[in-house]
Amino acid sequence: MKNKKVIVINGFQRGGTNIVYNILQSHPQVCSANDLEIGQILTQNYRIPSQKKIGYLIKRLKLAFYDLLNKKFILNSFIVNILGILVDYLFYIYKLKNFHNQYNRYKYENIPYSLNEIKESVLCLKSVNNDISLTRFLSKIYENIYFIGLIRNGYALCESWIRRGKTARISGQRYKRFCEMIIKDSKKIKNYKIIKFEDVLNNPFAEAKKLFKFTQLEPANLEKLRFKSKKVLTNQGIHEVKYGKLDSKYWFNQESILNLFDPSINNIQIDLLSELDKKIFEKEANPILEYFDYLG
Repeated sequence: MKNKKVIVINGFQRGGTNIVYNILQSHPQVCSANDLEIGQILTQNYRIPSQKKIGYLIKRLKLAFYDLLNKKFILNSFIVNILGILVDYLFYIYKLKNFHNQYNRYKYENIPYSLNEIKESVLCLKSVNNDISLTRFLSKIYENIYFIGLIRNGYALCESWIRRGKTARISGQRYKRFCEMIIKDSKKIKNYKIIKFEDVLNNPFAEAKKLFKFTQLEPANLEKLRFKSKKVLTNQGIHEVKYGKLDSKYWFNQESILNLFDPSINNIQIDLLSELDKKIFEKEANPILEYFDYLG
């Protein structure tokens, strides 16, 4: 394989995976697949507004293909090896694109990677929602691989998904399904660690140290971490950029990081949920909410 060591973050859309993604990319030994999610790479960004029907068809075919990949007779066959070589090379090509990325080309603040350093770097990937089902496939094709399952308070996710067109019922079903996938894989696959979004938000540097140790990256302590500036939901229910320019990346130390994250974001989102939506969501997601101590 072209990528000798791989780290995969599994989580949800709007679940904070970008924060963990950027924490890991802050390490001088790590590069991403040029910030793209696994699903985006494998389908070449199929979500094109003018081709919604084609995009939907590709999405359905992709899910069917993922289901097929999880069959034991496929996972234990030479097909996985062939697909693995192709997928690995595709990830590698996207990793090399970091050499021309205005933010990711730096291993430390103002210190760029050489092309060879990017080639030899640890690959960091991100899977969200249904793409989590690729975990077993990836664990088969890479010997040196680490998985991080990022869990977030389901009520906050429910509010976010409802705001984007999902119902509370569908949100509960999705949350339960994706969490069950993470829990199941964490019990069967070596080097799998589950973390909580809330812990990352409350103390990103402490969590970064734990993640670097888990993935066996040195040094485990960094003076600065690099994050992308995103819009944050305020108490007034509007999205605002909290720091710098939207989608730009900046290096933060333990003091300046306080200007970027709002640890109360979950409470802000939960307060926007109606009582009816909370009850509907709970009915579907109850076992998972209880499992991760989010119930209530």
